[in-house]
Amino acid sequence: MRVANSKQIMRIKIVIAFTFFGYTTIQSQDVKLGVKGGINFSNQKIETEVWDLSGETDTKIGWQLGVVGEIPLGRSSFTLQPGLMLISKGYTYEENNVFFDGTLTANPVYINIPIPLLYNFNIGKLSFFAGAGFYLSYGIAGEIDFDGESGDFDFGRDDDIKWGDDRDEDTYTSFDAGLVFTTGFKLNKKMQIDISYEAGLANILPDGDNDNKIKNSSFTINYTYFFGLW
Repeated sequence: MRVANSKQIMRIKIVIAFTFFGYTTIQSQDVKLGVKGGINFSNQKIETEVWDLSGETDTKIGWQLGVVGEIPLGRSSFTLQPGLMLISKGYTYEENNVFFDGTLTANPVYINIPIPLLYNFNIGKLSFFAGAGFYLSYGIAGEIDFDGESGDFDFGRDDDIKWGDDRDEDTYTSFDAGLVFTTGFKLNKKMQIDISYEAGLANILPDGDNDNKIKNSSFTINYTYFFGLW
């Protein structure tokens, strides 16, 4: 049996001490809980060997709603602000040719977990914050809508989004992840307004590769009301 030497024992004690200090520091501070909602402007970067729409898709207006927490990190100016959100993303695309005019709209809905690290600071009497982190998403619902017209004839089609890894059968993979950047200001101790940008890093095209990929992006304007203190 290998016995730890004095240096290893000291490292273990330091790790335990820092872990205990971090835990008790967080516990000793006020952890806020609130509700968050906002308007979302989303798009998708679509590059495939069959259908390359890079730069041709348009922004789709959507929404997000959920709960958010605020966790102070000791006595520093940093806080974590994780959330559990329901968010609609997607894009719109218009096709106009001699045969018909049509608009395709993708409306995927995700459970979204953003985890930004924020730095809080004051300018005069105003309180601001800014930071960055990452997000994880899981697709749960949505539709692909197409509306068009040809002469005096109107037509349309609505299909449910299929989540999975089969490119021939599914619309998107369920999992998405990326970076989140956010900044905003606090109206008071209970209310804040922020803007956030999410840049998708995961390829959400089923069985995608470097030559066949779809990535999400979104810009949101949010209002948060903190109603709980622990």
